[in-house]
Amino acid sequence: GSGAQPAGGGGGWALPPGLRSRFVGVRQLPTGGAEADVFVAGLADGGEAILKLYRYGNSLADRALEVVSGVDHAHVVGILDWGEVDGRWFELQEYCPLGSLADLSDAGSLPLLEVVAELSAALAALHGAGVVHQDLKPGNVLVRTRTPLDLVVCDFGVTKALEGSRGWSTGAGTAEYSPPEAG
Repeated sequence: GSGAQPAGGGGGWALPPGLRSRFVGVRQLPTGGAEADVFVAGLADGGEAILKLYRYGNSLADRALEVVSGVDHAHVVGILDWGEVDGRWFELQEYCPLGSLADLSDAGSLPLLEVVAELSAALAALHGAGVVHQDLKPGNVLVRTRTPLDLVVCDFGVTKALEGSRGWSTGAGTAEYSPPEAG
């Protein structure tokens, strides 16, 4: 797409050598968090995906993504690939260029019943697979389309198994949105 930078990097970042050949172009998004940088990666078929590149020393909830990738993608973001390359973990997921629910709510009124229905469906699918999100907030809900409204839950860095007490990540999530079981 326009503004794409060479897959080798730019702007102070560089992809690990094992990932460079996989993408036509890469551009960094300003939405990176404490654990990872986020990029739009051009794919060989002409499409685009989100590449989340974790910083050295940060591991990925590998088992969580394995489970989430098998969940119905009606309202859960599609996980395309993940793994460790050259000592860094990465995650490749569906690209939703319209931003997040936070962006949409900043732009004006929301159809609240639709929002609740779609988030309920996403949580039911995740819980049915044995996953508790633990960081559900407007910034972790992406907009596939605005009309009709189509939302997808993303960012599974602090997910937890429903059965048992062993979590898949050591991350704490966002305090304001943490569920009681995260404590």
